Amino acid sequence: DSEFYSLGAGRRVPGAAGLFVMLLLCAARPPPASRRSAPAKMLRNIDRCEALIFTTSSAVDQPTSRLRRGVSRLLAEASDDGALVALLEPPGSPEHEPLPGAVTWPTNAAEPTVAELTSLRESMHIAAPAGFAGAPGAAWGREPVAARCVVLVTSLGATAAALGAGMRAVGVPPEEEGWLDEEIDGVADACLDGGIGEGPLALRLTDLSTPGAYWLNPALPRDLEGRAVDPTTGAVVARAADGEGAGEEEVAQVTEAAEEEEEEEAEA
Repeated sequence: DSEFYSLGAGRRVPGAAGLFVMLLLCAARPPPASRRSAPAKMLRNIDRCEALIFTTSSAVDQPTSRLRRGVSRLLAEASDDGALVALLEPPGSPEHEPLPGAVTWPTNAAEPTVAELTSLRESMHIAAPAGFAGAPGAAWGREPVAARCVVLVTSLGATAAALGAGMRAVGVPPEEEGWLDEEIDGVADACLDGGIGEGPLALRLTDLSTPGAYWLNPALPRDLEGRAVDPTTGAVVARAADGEGAGEEEVAQVTEAAEEEEEEEAEA
């Protein structure tokens, strides 16, 4: 029997011929259906920019009082994407071409403060915010999330205010054909300089998503030294040794120490 190969149903083929027939039958047999489930898919949430905030110098060409190159396109993209737009206007600003659809928010001084940016954000309202992974968001709307707000800045003061409010700061040159302020180079979350066509404002609104072209993780309120701050006041937030939040006296001590350190560095 060892010299025969069974083909089933009582049929047997002798020797090498039987082996050859069995190989042919095995090759012709369809492969078994895979029992593995479909590969798992990961939902990756992308938080779109919810509010685009201009300083006057980042939006308006000072010599001509007209909007800078790229601003009109950014405004159109914001309108199409449902993002809110605001303009920070310091006292004594000369008349200029208006920003269609933008809220004008007056500041008390030439540079905005953390508190003013937070107040601006809290006054804004998104009627139909997007939910996680593209799902519908809150039906009743809400204010923009600070980490999804982007401020176009041209100075260190405006950069500090944006970072302290928990927003993203994108640095651009203060003049149409000028250069980026060296003080904000490497301090702002992104620095755009030079370029052709629309110049530094050639960025797209989709570039300002999280994650996006310039950052991966959400912003946190911080000062220029990277220390956590209160987004309503800009005061440094310290942590007690037991892990509890610091009290007002401890926060004041840390803030005073930081100010003294800055004064010493300035004197040196």
